[in-house]
Amino acid sequence: MSPTVWILGRTDELAALEVALRDDGVEVRRAPATDLEAVVLAVYDGRGALLVDARGPEGAAALAAHDSALVPLLAVAAPDAPLPEGTLRLVPDTPATMAHHVREVLALPSNLRRHPRIRVDLAVSVGGVASRTRDVSLYGLWAEPAPAVAEGHAVALRVALADGAEIHLDGRVIARRGEGAAIRCRPASDADLLLWIHLLLGGLADSPLHGATDPLGVLFAD
Repeated sequence: MSPTVWILGRTDELAALEVALRDDGVEVRRAPATDLEAVVLAVYDGRGALLVDARGPEGAAALAAHDSALVPLLAVAAPDAPLPEGTLRLVPDTPATMAHHVREVLALPSNLRRHPRIRVDLAVSVGGVASRTRDVSLYGLWAEPAPAVAEGHAVALRVALADGAEIHLDGRVIARRGEGAAIRCRPASDADLLLWIHLLLGGLADSPLHGATDPLGVLFAD
């Protein structure tokens, strides 16, 4: 069953977000404020989330509804706007970035369990071939286009940072889908490890879902 995101409030302003989610295979529906109970039941029995634009009166009323706490609830709101406990804040941003955070919620619990992915847009050389990465985690990244090697093959990677520095990684292609590939990787040296962790910490600090995540905790787990 494909995930469904119900959007309530000021939906015209979120039209680009709807398009980005649909492009990723997410079904998007408009949530009628007059029948919020039906929406909550639909989400509760299926796979999805309720996304409320808290910047308008309809959204504010929906957040105050007790039943909405039964389902994954995201609110588009300014960083300093008060939200009910348990509500995930979605700070207004580009459609691609907002869609990324929504997909994180839809992937619960696996995607948030140990190694959260952070959204980046960086040039990466995969086996000497130019590509780009759209997200990274402690032990991997997604590259588009995919390298011209089969699953299981080792590749050398160089990630170009905005300040001109490069991170060298030893990788292995673990899965291919469409035009991209998931690559498991590890820094090639101690200096690369420091740059890699710096990149991860910066991305996590900007994430409304993972701001308090410690990506290094798993390195020292018993």
